[in-house]
This record gives sequence, C-alpha cells and structure tokens, in this order.
Amino acid sequence: MGLFSGGALYINAVEHYSRRSLPVEAQRQQWANSFNIGKLTMPSMGLIGAGCGTAVFFFLDESEYKYYWLVGPALFFIGGIFSVTMMLPEINVLLDNGVVEKKGAAWVRDAIDRWNYRHMFRTFIDCAAYFLYLYLAMKS
Repeated sequence: MGLFSGGALYINAVEHYSRRSLPVEAQRQQWANSFNIGKLTMPSMGLIGAGCGTAVFFFLDESEYKYYWLVGPALFFIGGIFSVTMMLPEINVLLDNGVVEKKGAAWVRDAIDRWNYRHMFRTFIDCAAYFLYLYLAMKS
C-alpha cells in the first residue's frame, strides 16, 4: 500500500504541476502516456494491498482490531467505483488524440486539472488505508 499511495501522492504533488509547464497538446500526450502506464500497474498494486488486508483479517486470531483490516479493501473498492463513475467518462475523452482540436486547448487543460483534483480524492483514501495498515500492524 505504501508504494501505491506514494505513487498517487507523487502524481498529485509533482507530476501534474510539472506537466502544466508544457504546451497543451504535449501536456495531454504526457498525461495520456503516464495514465496508460499507470492503468497497467496501479490496479494490481491496489489489489495486492486490499488482498493482504483481507488475508490478515482471515488469519488473525481474535483481536479488537481484526475488523479494521477490512477498511483498506473497502477504501480500495470505493476508489474503484469513484474512478469508474466520476473519472472514466472524461478520461476516455482526454485519451482521444484529436481532443484538442475538438474541444479546444482551454477545455483540455481544465479537464486535466479536474482529473488531478479527482485523483486527489483517490490519493487521500489510498493514504488513509496505508496509514491505517501501519497503525494496525503496530497494534495487532
């Protein structure tokens, strides 16, 4: 979970603002390349973290913290639903190579900014799950 949430934090805090210095079409291309790489690797990392939390729940003897281990997988699930419902429709438009001509440079720049703000929500829940796992590991 640390790598997953750390990667998400890097995207929001560094990569997005670095990308904004590019011309809009280059910004969109860099965003699309980064997104396409991330969509191959990040879901599996999230599933591993959620799977580990679920496994600890099943293998942990009775503990006052046992059920808290299921919060991480629940947060991952919430992030997935949020991504599909709130982010994916606009992501699909941004991935179109002709979107700058169709929608205009200002729309594309604003859409990438909206994507970053929405990604911040996912970053928050990923970090919350990570810090919860750290806390539970110390207490269990």
